[in-house]
Amino acid sequence: MIVPAQSDAVLELDDFMAHLDKHLDVESEDCLVAMAPQLVALANNRRFLARHLAATITRPDFQQNNPFTGPVFVLANRRHFMVRAIGWPPAADNTGASHNSTYRVAHNHAFSLLTVGYWGPGYDTDVFECPPQTLADAANGSSAELGLPFIGRYRLAERTVLHFPAHRIVHVQHPPDSYSISLNLVVKRSADDSAEQYFFDVDSRRYRGSTGTTSNAWLRILHLASRLPDPRYAGALTSIAAGHPSLRIRTVAREALARVVSSRESA
Repeated sequence: MIVPAQSDAVLELDDFMAHLDKHLDVESEDCLVAMAPQLVALANNRRFLARHLAATITRPDFQQNNPFTGPVFVLANRRHFMVRAIGWPPAADNTGASHNSTYRVAHNHAFSLLTVGYWGPGYDTDVFECPPQTLADAANGSSAELGLPFIGRYRLAERTVLHFPAHRIVHVQHPPDSYSISLNLVVKRSADDSAEQYFFDVDSRRYRGSTGTTSNAWLRILHLASRLPDPRYAGALTSIAAGHPSLRIRTVAREALARVVSSRESA
């Protein structure tokens, strides 16, 4: 999981983004990993983050389009990739309570992630493989014991780079000894737009739930449609139930369609 990457260079955020614009192929995992030396060069810049926050924190639109919770700051954004800074409070730091809830929760990612330790000792993370069958079982909401082979424990220390490919890795994060900051290069491909993030109990090796990206919006709309059934929904619901890439969305669409058909028959 650790990506060997060294660089004595010091990059500004704009220079890093210009390099990504020119060289990053978002469809290639190998290309993402190849960006590790440039990510280290950004981490070598010990002043850019403070300058960036100081320049943007008083703007009316500060982090307005940030979809993340907790101390997660979007520094730069493109259609299929973004750069984030994340603060990791220690367990005893109550100011990070919303983020502390994510510690010790095993999860995968619906996007690929290259991350470097920027400040502080960094968190420890236990990493597990998420084989295709485990991913399929989670998508089906299986309650059976799942295969999650243990890979190892790593620390995201300063200038250490970790790689988490989309879907295929599950990890558990543990709070650092003192406040730490990481920088992320996140790649989200078109094929991942409807992908789910899954949560696991690694002690029992069981699926514990999921949360969507765009899927949550789909679910809210489908639940509304199922409670206000109207025959005019039938065509759209049939299409979603048959062809949506998310099993959870297809299932809810079928349930909504059944309510629509039932209401039409009883009318």
